[in-house]
Amino acid sequence: MDYEALESDLENLDMKKGTQTRQFIYETLTKGLPSISPKFADMRNIREGSAEWAIWAELIRDAAKQVGTREDLLPDLKDASENPFMFKLTISRTPRMKTQAIADEVANIYKYDDNGNLEYPNAYATSAESGSRAFISIYKGTKIDMISLADMYASSTDAQKFVRDPKNEMPVVIGTTGDGKVEYVDLLKAPAIVVSGEPRSGKSWIVKLILNQMCAYMSPNDLHLYIGDPKNQISEYANYNLPHVRRKEYTVDSVIDMLRYLVNTEAPRRKNIMRQYGYVNVLEFRRDHPEVAFPFLYVVLDEMMSLANAMGKEDAREYRELIERFVSEFPALGMRAIFIPHRVKNDVIPKSVSELISVRIT
Repeated sequence: MDYEALESDLENLDMKKGTQTRQFIYETLTKGLPSISPKFADMRNIREGSAEWAIWAELIRDAAKQVGTREDLLPDLKDASENPFMFKLTISRTPRMKTQAIADEVANIYKYDDNGNLEYPNAYATSAESGSRAFISIYKGTKIDMISLADMYASSTDAQKFVRDPKNEMPVVIGTTGDGKVEYVDLLKAPAIVVSGEPRSGKSWIVKLILNQMCAYMSPNDLHLYIGDPKNQISEYANYNLPHVRRKEYTVDSVIDMLRYLVNTEAPRRKNIMRQYGYVNVLEFRRDHPEVAFPFLYVVLDEMMSLANAMGKEDAREYRELIERFVSEFPALGMRAIFIPHRVKNDVIPKSVSELISVRIT
């Protein structure tokens, strides 16, 4: 995904001072975004009678045999289509047919190449039945890299409407599902998000895409970013210098110090301000008192495995307490978190914290 294009648009944006409509901001920011695969979710029909059709027809019958279907009750392929994410197969439905078992066997066969090598380890299947037909979806389980933000906007009118609606204060397109459906969320309704994945799987790119969208629709007066990435100056965020960024730390000790400051100084300051005005909810407070400077604050923690592994017992205990308070206590104060671990494990993100996080991207 192309976070650089959106970041460039943000840095070079020439807007007149004053209130701009969401529609105007959307059009201004998206007009320069590159399109790479605008029809990425479109289904390609597999032509009946083609060699590809014959392969799938035989695979369906072979899978049915493996789960115990009688020869005279083997299903026939009726329709087939594909996109980069999945295959959709329609088959005839025979008496007492074990549709899901057949679907699982099809996915299992699809995982391996002709030489028995595991090619698609994450492939899986779902199924449905209706009358004389059954429907099988084979999800390839592969990552699709060549999709831009512009492509996702183009693919989903619902996403466009969501982003343009000013009622959604921080609208963010977060990616696609296993079948290519564009997913989006108003991040202000989520106390925290997790972006997980193996090293070099593109987590930081996805996070930057999310951050850039956040910054596109919130001014530096309304959104502050605190970034912790203990990779020193090789950090992906070393040159990430949008005006919303208030602090960046690159060592384990300095990241912990930043968390201490946010938890022990900034959170009490915010709580006192809201108490003085008689509020307990940040959204209501900001709505009723726009004259008070009270920006949303997001802490971004990358390389969480490195953080956890580099700490002694006492520091690790304090670290877990700090991030638990961030997720459980501080969202009402406008303080949120974006966590970026390799895997969601208890020693990296405590279970008591991960259970509170509803937005997860892998």
